[in-house]
Amino acid sequence: MGSKGKRRKENAGVPPTPANTGPELEDLGLRCLHARRRIVDLDTRWTSLCSTPALPPTGLITSQLVPWILWTLWKERNRFVFNGASASPEDTLATAIRAAKEWEQGQKKEKVVPPQSTPSATEACTAATIVRTDAAWRKEDKKAGLGWTVKTERFEIRRKKPHGHVSSPLVAEGLAIREALLFCREHNLNDILLESDSAQLIKVINRKESIAEVHGILSDILHLSGLPDVSILFSWIPRDKNLVADSLSKEALCMVEGVIAPT
Repeated sequence: MGSKGKRRKENAGVPPTPANTGPELEDLGLRCLHARRRIVDLDTRWTSLCSTPALPPTGLITSQLVPWILWTLWKERNRFVFNGASASPEDTLATAIRAAKEWEQGQKKEKVVPPQSTPSATEACTAATIVRTDAAWRKEDKKAGLGWTVKTERFEIRRKKPHGHVSSPLVAEGLAIREALLFCREHNLNDILLESDSAQLIKVINRKESIAEVHGILSDILHLSGLPDVSILFSWIPRDKNLVADSLSKEALCMVEGVIAPT
């Protein structure tokens, strides 16, 4: 084994110091962790370092940069020790900022604001048929249960249907709406108020927007609601107002279990 390889083996697992690092990493480590030739004591200063805000022009809003600098330094130290690769201080800092931004973006969850539905919205609607839909979905086997109710002045119908190969809860909700509309079409019910507790789906339908995940289903829904002889209004309702359809969808999901259960 050459002298260079021997030095790498001896230094494996040893924190970088001026004695066991190359000039690039030594310069990088000393710039970031040394101040007036004294190493920063992370045991006592970790909390204050992590609470230090990142100032412009890093582009970070809520994240702190110090932990990502230290993490990147550690990874670059390992790259140097085991692979002989080194990065400039500028590149290492850029990597830390990029990692912090990616983490910050990952923490942001899109908040779907439910469409406003006043308590008198349903009462004020003159639709002859009130339809409510819901869906239950199981991630493990991509199965779904669809449930819907159809209510007129003369009758109330409750329907449920199992469905396989469903990729997401949103797809399941879309399938439930489509099945309910097909049912109404088959029974010549053309003046409809359709209510669902899926705020995202109702919003997309009313705006005639598209989501790649449910593009085909949305196209069918918009086609059925746009036929010349029908009048269909889509409205969001809170989950506690949709308990019957919710129960039907869960029963339908149990039907799927009954079909696939071993005998």
